[in-house]
Amino acid sequence: MAISMTRTGICSVFVLAAACSGFSDQGNEPASEQVSQAYESVYKLYLRCNATSWELNTTSQLQPTADPYLFTLDYQVKEPWMVTNRDTCWVTDATSGYNDYGTSSTSTLSVPSLGQAATRLAFRANMLAIKYPSLGFYRATVNWRDGNIAIQRVVNQTYLYMRLRFADDEVGYTPQSDESILSEVEDIRQKYYRWSNGHLSITATVTPTLDLPYTHDHYVTAPCNEEGYPDWTGMYWLIDDALAAAGNLGYNGAAYNVHSVRYDGEPGCCCHWGGGTETWVRADGFEAHEWGHNLGMPNEGAFRSRTSNPLNPDREYEDSNLFSGMHNTDTNAFYSVPDLRDIGILGDSSVIRPTVTGTYRIYTHSVEPVGLNPARKYAIELTDGGQPLTFEYRHVVPSNVDPVCTNGLLIFDSDDNELVDATPRSKTTSPLDDETDAALPLYRTLTSWDGKWTIRALAKGGSGNSSYMDVRVTFTGR
Repeated sequence: MAISMTRTGICSVFVLAAACSGFSDQGNEPASEQVSQAYESVYKLYLRCNATSWELNTTSQLQPTADPYLFTLDYQVKEPWMVTNRDTCWVTDATSGYNDYGTSSTSTLSVPSLGQAATRLAFRANMLAIKYPSLGFYRATVNWRDGNIAIQRVVNQTYLYMRLRFADDEVGYTPQSDESILSEVEDIRQKYYRWSNGHLSITATVTPTLDLPYTHDHYVTAPCNEEGYPDWTGMYWLIDDALAAAGNLGYNGAAYNVHSVRYDGEPGCCCHWGGGTETWVRADGFEAHEWGHNLGMPNEGAFRSRTSNPLNPDREYEDSNLFSGMHNTDTNAFYSVPDLRDIGILGDSSVIRPTVTGTYRIYTHSVEPVGLNPARKYAIELTDGGQPLTFEYRHVVPSNVDPVCTNGLLIFDSDDNELVDATPRSKTTSPLDDETDAALPLYRTLTSWDGKWTIRALAKGGSGNSSYMDVRVTFTGR
């Protein structure tokens, strides 16, 4: 079976007798970032429902966050009757004693497909009645300072994170300390949540360092090819032996969406790798990128025209993208609309595909969680010579890009999620430096390369989650 593998700036095809999945590598991702520590709380709060558990246990316990009064719980709705009818819940405070909180309202809390439903908690009032839009994963957030609960649908990804010690490593060796990996996972969790506008959740189970039965060399089953790719036979041997070692300690690999191994040295050739249900990470700081591949996102570089016309197919490529969390660890590196569609957070109904000349309104998705609304449109998609392009509006941008990018439209290749520099050659000769002002500015008209349409950002308005941009699309009749 042929599987397409992508790496920075390179594409190749190889044959693998396994389930089909896309893979990517990243060999030069910056590893430096501030990480958060795990937090303890004096409060013990539980969300007790049919969807969680009526018992006071780990299934129903709300987890503390960096804010000592803010608690979250990710859980799965599995029963169809909770979609057609409703579930009932208590928020239970078991800090000292046992106190149930519901709501003074008798209405049902209907969770939308995007955004969140919220209500104020009341002591020993009515039970919370909750109706869900679909089966799947949800996040409950309790603000114990204000006495509120909010519930939203999320895409949940579960990781079994296995640190490995090879037979030829020193006794007691570990590639990463408990403190380091727990901090890194918590940092990734918080950033994924923000970059996805509150609709992406991850949970990671970290095993002790596992002892493999063989040396590093055993898993290098062939030399690296000329493009830096490893032979995948040994890479999968590594995953299989890691899962076997984890299974001996009671970890069930089948219970997780992704199996992620962390080790030093070979195998792996040049890089770190991720895709489908596996990742191979060989240094600290690469998990956020590789785990993005497990979610279905590509490497997401950027390109700029060699002329002043942004859509000129004669262009140069940069294997990074400052406007995506796939390549930028800034807290404002929100996922693009194509990213959110790949993850399954936004669908076709959130995108406008104009067929007639007119002015269209799109809303920003780069807002404080949770601001997405199923009734709103978040991008315009137009086709240029057969290539679909996505136009979106960012209300906030990463700290290391030009703030003028909040006054225009960012353009992405809809298929590969790659940034199009709408102001090519405006800065330095370096594509990476030049993309810091990549947005198409307000009032500037862009014409498609095939000459069939023009697009122009006319005005922006609103604030916060309701920030929008009005965009004029004109079809030329060519």
